[in-house]
Amino acid sequence: MKLKVKTPFSYILWIILFFIIALFVSLLTGIVEITDVFVYLMSAIVGWIVLIILALIGAIFIGMLLSHRILTVGAFTPFEEEMLKMRGDIKKINDKMDILMKQEKKGDEED
Repeated sequence: MKLKVKTPFSYILWIILFFIIALFVSLLTGIVEITDVFVYLMSAIVGWIVLIILALIGAIFIGMLLSHRILTVGAFTPFEEEMLKMRGDIKKINDKMDILMKQEKKGDEED
């Protein structure tokens, strides 16, 4: 059976992160007694891998932000230009509506 909605990969990563944190908390509080060197070594390796992955993701986002800021050179984006055009169109429509409302008021006063 194929699912209609696929679970996002980020949710799976959050669940894994939650279990890792739960494991560390249980080790620190003494709920789980594990004195095996292998577990501590493996947790250190997993911790470094997670730290490196998060650092890479952060570097990518900072790079995207800086490249966007450098390449835009203070000009409006196409979306912003369209919004400004729409604002002008709405202003024209409002002006025409004001004229029509004034004409209607004059027509009502003459009756």
